[in-house]
Amino acid sequence: MAVDTIATRIMGFDETKIRTIMEAGKGGKYSLGTADRAGISVIADNEGLAGLNLNFEPSPSYKGHIERD
Repeated sequence: MAVDTIATRIMGFDETKIRTIMEAGKGGKYSLGTADRAGISVIADNEGLAGLNLNFEPSPSYKGHIERD
């Protein structure tokens, strides 16, 4: 879930607006890991990675609903 959460951010989307990521990251009996960015450490050689936004375009049905603010 950590990779999905961070990749979503890099693509320019808000992971909290994507239900499948939030549901899978809730934990419980079949937890897939955390989707909470506070619990994820990103280690990289590039300090600019935290604010990186590649501005991917969502599919038409998601456009206007999942982009970062």
